[in-house]
Amino acid sequence: MFIVRPSAVQVNAWSKLISDDTWSWDNLPSAMKKSETFTPPLSSIQSTAGMQYQTSSGGSDGPLQPTYPAYMVPITTNWLPTLNSPRIPTSPDVYNGINIGGFFATFAINPSNWTRSSAKASYYLARSMDCLYIGRGRK
Repeated sequence: MFIVRPSAVQVNAWSKLISDDTWSWDNLPSAMKKSETFTPPLSSIQSTAGMQYQTSSGGSDGPLQPTYPAYMVPITTNWLPTLNSPRIPTSPDVYNGINIGGFFATFAINPSNWTRSSAKASYYLARSMDCLYIGRGRK
């Protein structure tokens, strides 16, 4: 499962459509960061793929785990340079509101055991808390 944020243009269009400035791009990233703990790619993956990222665009204390896979096929070395050749843009940081062009997206993977990171895995353990109620079968 990929984790890709919307573009600032999309978010600001939504904010304008619903006439609510709290839904603008200026406010959304900080809220998203609260839900995640970003882990940079393994150095071998970063060098194979030539990927760039900005640690500051990800969260550091949330339950969801966006990171990059532990393996990438060697041909990915050529992917970004090939896109740049005909001037197709690539983005060094697609999580900052500019996600046009080619990039490597993060996956919802827990880097401690390489299993899927999901809302269930992240929040369902809280089911034993007295203050949590999960309504099932509601319409």
